[in-house]
Amino acid sequence: PPGIHKFPAPVHQALRVKADEYVFVAGQVAFDENGGLVGKGDPVAQIRHAFSNVEKVLKDAGGTFSNVVDFTTFMVSRENMAHFFAVRNDLFSTYFPNGDYPPNTLILVSGLVLEDMIVEIQVTAAL
Repeated sequence: PPGIHKFPAPVHQALRVKADEYVFVAGQVAFDENGGLVGKGDPVAQIRHAFSNVEKVLKDAGGTFSNVVDFTTFMVSRENMAHFFAVRNDLFSTYFPNGDYPPNTLILVSGLVLEDMIVEIQVTAAL
């Protein structure tokens, strides 16, 4: 909108959506299918795996990333932000090839459920 800054990232300030159904995806972390943490100490591996888990939940609900209308990302440590932005920018170019990026709120936290977790990604999708 006029009079507000533009994000230096592939996200928008807002997104208007008309939908018959919403899917609220719980925060996804870098757990494998057996509950083991993927990428201990590796922020890139954890971020990629968390996005992969989001994708699996969306698919099971009948959607894809193109249905996502909002992201909330919880990140441990400001030092991991560059990794997050690099991975997100790479994945978003595939997930949103037309540049219709949903809003993304990034929240820095002191920790997640397990000490070695780096990122948790929660989304809302409109089907």
